[in-house]
Amino acid sequence: NDAYLKFAYIHNEFYEGLRLDPRAHITYVTDPGTRMKQQRQAAGFTVKHRELRDQTTIGGRNTLANYVTLLAFAWRQPGQVRRMLQTVQDAHTLMDGAVDPAIEAAVEAAPLIKAGKPKVAIIQPKESAAHWRLWEPQNAEESDGKRNGGFSVYTNPPDLETLARVKDDRWVFVVFDMAGHEMGQETRTYLERAQADGHPVITIPMSGDAAQASETIAYSWMKFVATVGTVWDAEGLNFSEQDPVEKQKDIMRAQGEKSKTVLLREAVEQAGEAVASDGRVTLIYDGLLSNADLTPEQRQQIRAMQQRGESPAAILATLLGFTFPALDALTLVHYGDVDEAGEAALDAFTQDLHRRLGYAVKWVEGTGSNHGNFVFWYSGQRHMMSIHIVGTEHDQPAPIYPRGADILIGGAVSAHQSLVNAARPSVMLLVNGRLDQAGRAAVERFLADSHVYVLGRRVSTTIDELEQAKQSGQGEQEALLRQRLNDTLREAAAITQETYDRIVGQYVASRDEVPTRKTLEMLQKLIELARTGRGAEETIAFLDVGTTPRDLRWLAQQPHIAVTGIDLSNRVVQVTQEQIGASATVRQMDMQRLGFGDGMFDVVRLNASLHHVAEVDERQDVGADVAVQEAVRVAKPGCLLYVFVKAETDARRGFLAIDTGEGLGPRLFQVYSKEALRNLLERNGLQLIADIEEYTDDRGEHNLIAFARKPQDTPPTQ
Repeated sequence: NDAYLKFAYIHNEFYEGLRLDPRAHITYVTDPGTRMKQQRQAAGFTVKHRELRDQTTIGGRNTLANYVTLLAFAWRQPGQVRRMLQTVQDAHTLMDGAVDPAIEAAVEAAPLIKAGKPKVAIIQPKESAAHWRLWEPQNAEESDGKRNGGFSVYTNPPDLETLARVKDDRWVFVVFDMAGHEMGQETRTYLERAQADGHPVITIPMSGDAAQASETIAYSWMKFVATVGTVWDAEGLNFSEQDPVEKQKDIMRAQGEKSKTVLLREAVEQAGEAVASDGRVTLIYDGLLSNADLTPEQRQQIRAMQQRGESPAAILATLLGFTFPALDALTLVHYGDVDEAGEAALDAFTQDLHRRLGYAVKWVEGTGSNHGNFVFWYSGQRHMMSIHIVGTEHDQPAPIYPRGADILIGGAVSAHQSLVNAARPSVMLLVNGRLDQAGRAAVERFLADSHVYVLGRRVSTTIDELEQAKQSGQGEQEALLRQRLNDTLREAAAITQETYDRIVGQYVASRDEVPTRKTLEMLQKLIELARTGRGAEETIAFLDVGTTPRDLRWLAQQPHIAVTGIDLSNRVVQVTQEQIGASATVRQMDMQRLGFGDGMFDVVRLNASLHHVAEVDERQDVGADVAVQEAVRVAKPGCLLYVFVKAETDARRGFLAIDTGEGLGPRLFQVYSKEALRNLLERNGLQLIADIEEYTDDRGEHNLIAFARKPQDTPPTQ
């Protein structure tokens, strides 16, 4: 609207003031089918298309005539642009004999992309990556993302170990090999590994002025994108097909002058039940409830989670599980200002999220996505989910842009709603507050929590698949699943360690200075049982697995108790040692790989620790059986073992992520029935000395408590 007002001023004041007809002097240049074309032609103005020779395929516009510097050059050098364009056109012919590395690379890449490799990683010099990192994806995704075609672009190369782990073979690597910017050995090794793993690697050799490498690569990229669009099929991909943008503009026009507060409220209302909030963030997920993405049973499961009030991180993780691998890429759309430090932080976070989840992950600026990446989300190859991230308190400097915040939020809401209307995958994430460093930290925490839920589902799914393979006698598949389960369980152990490293301060602070009544009762019972048949002053060697400062301090104060505490988390060990001093030994150790000799302890206490390890069959070299076997190994004959684990309920079974409501976020737990816990202990040579006790704590958490003994004649564990 502002632009049209300026045009009207020029028409009325300048031309008409000179008694000139503006229609004889002004030419509008736009795309076919735009409102500008319709309105200006109706008013009698000349309207031209910006494609070469009025071609509407990508090759007609994108690289030949729409490079911004040509306009400046034409202004300074009248008459030369026509000759330049003819030269460019001659170089762009697709006839035999034409030699252009970018075009040859595109002709090679196009059928690979079309056949099911919609993710393109760009390998380029650092200078070019720094300059074009946001533009390169937008250029390709807007240009070629039509009619379920095109490709998504990643300027941060994917982690090859992650691609191998999740068996993601849907990538093409495009390498700009620029003279004067030779690749380092690390890059060469990376590309050799990519080729060895079966990924296509297409190199575009380039020469020219090394100082102009960035601009040369940008122009070659435009030629690559244009050629892919031109040779996609007999019709090519039509750049001027701007229906996605027009649909979004329709929604933005309908928004009128609404404030950001009203826009966000209406977005929540329109989503209906598809909303979940935890006070930090609000997830709007109506864009994942279309028939194309979820089955009726899956939608019902999501509704049940929403009705139970489960966290937005848990709901997003479940949605990710339902839609993977059909949707195997995430784009985080950041609607806010980002400085260089913020960009670096977002780069690091998306790469970390890529390694955690196994998805291709990148971030884009929401302010620039509406005419760029958005087109691909709306109409490109369907494999990507966009997550639109906005702050509820976003501001723009009023003197510069009075309605900047409202317009920015309006862009986010309209982008999401237009994708929902088109049944394309999209969610919105509203951050309670500003989308500054603290706001981005809240987003990172939310997505990291989602990963914990995803990992719990991944372990359970793999266990189920392994059981099916065993029952059906699929030996080769069983071996593959066993290896996958081992890898996933090690990943789960690493996440548990990372979680406690992060939350140790909160975790310790949430516990009283002295053991709770129930904990104290159990500790006293353990010591009483251990002293039975011993001399009053005989020392009891006590191993506390999954220790805390509170319990270890109390144990160290008891007479004739030599206590050793271990924990998987380095930070827990550090904090515990700082708080209790030299009164007890504290060591970092994995309960599945205890660094002690056989038969060293009179009491082994597995208190709220065993349930962090998944229960799998005894043929795995990790898992709950391994942890119990290690406890039995280091225990003396006749030793006492104490086990405290979470109990299963109707709503939770197996291995899964649980948020216990203490502000610590989700953690991974194996939940047990009485029968399952009894079987686990007895098959590993232990004898229960009392019935397993059910115990519900003050937070309403259901738990199981077991006392067991290692027989005097237990053979050594192999």
